[in-house]
Amino acid sequence: MTRCGSWFGSLAGLVFLLSGASCERDIDSGGPLPQLDREWVPQLTGTNDPNWSPKSPAANSAQDPVVAQVGETKIYLSALQRQVDLDGGQTPVADILERMIEFEVLAQEAFGRGFHHDVSVVEAIRQAAVQRYLSTKFTQEHGPHMIREEDYQKAYNFPGIRIRFDHFDLYFTIDVQIACCHGSVQDCKLSTKAQQCFDEKTPIIQSVYEALIRKSPFKDEAEFQRAAEEIRSLYPDIGIKKLDFWYKQGIPYEQQRGFTKLNTDLVEAVVAAPMYEVLPPVRSNHAWHIEYKYKHVPEEHRTLDDPGVREEIAANIYPQIRARDYADYVGKLFKEYRVERDYDKLKHFEPGHDETAAQNSVSESNAE
Repeated sequence: MTRCGSWFGSLAGLVFLLSGASCERDIDSGGPLPQLDREWVPQLTGTNDPNWSPKSPAANSAQDPVVAQVGETKIYLSALQRQVDLDGGQTPVADILERMIEFEVLAQEAFGRGFHHDVSVVEAIRQAAVQRYLSTKFTQEHGPHMIREEDYQKAYNFPGIRIRFDHFDLYFTIDVQIACCHGSVQDCKLSTKAQQCFDEKTPIIQSVYEALIRKSPFKDEAEFQRAAEEIRSLYPDIGIKKLDFWYKQGIPYEQQRGFTKLNTDLVEAVVAAPMYEVLPPVRSNHAWHIEYKYKHVPEEHRTLDDPGVREEIAANIYPQIRARDYADYVGKLFKEYRVERDYDKLKHFEPGHDETAAQNSVSESNAE
């Protein structure tokens, strides 16, 4: 799992730093991973278990080895086993361990910053302290003002976003077609087989058009789509898809920009057509087409100097920015709290693992 810190919440006990002193607490095999109320990170599986106990039943024994440590706080194999059982095999064991470590780090940070002052509290209160801490740091103190200028630039220059603000006229249609050629434009023009197909399909595309006209008018694309789907049951040759493209009248076809450069006759037919009308069949280099134009966005060229552009970008990218900042922050905490992991202990969860042999190996190692 690629990480810049952890993206997931977790369950763990706590080490609380009170007045500069460290208080050791073992992390036990209690309740499932808590539901951290953060819509900008993946929700955790399971529900809160009030019977979670912070003490490992076999702490510091060979039967319950330490799989990870956060500062002075140890995460024991029994605690990880409990979470694996609650997860039911949905999540890789290493990811579950990372979740546990993350929650432990957040809990230590929350208590260290005064969000709760009692180290002998039940798990529900520990979770509440973390919730409060996250709410303060990433809801009350965090906001769109945290978006950097480079984030705005990167978003604006992304093609799928820039098209919203900087484009020629945009046209949106539903395309009902019968394809006759799938090669290049030149190949299709020279193909005898393609020309024969166009001739053979002419009466079919005309029949489809007449059937659509009988069902018209259509108030929107959804109504047209339903009618086209009904007609397709009678004419299996036809395909139906949504089509959108940019177009600038008065410049050569070769200079047009957009998702797709379409046949000039087809494009000009769409451009000239009224909204919400079914166009008569038009032949392109590859297929017969019947178009239904349901949206037109006039040409505009808005830049980041436009406050409206920045506002719309911020509204759409802020969740990702907050998630990134959260991941960066937790990654920093992992270093500050000296997170250690013993991935060898995760072999316990591998298929065919011999528990007895593993315990004997640990016992012999301790005896030495």
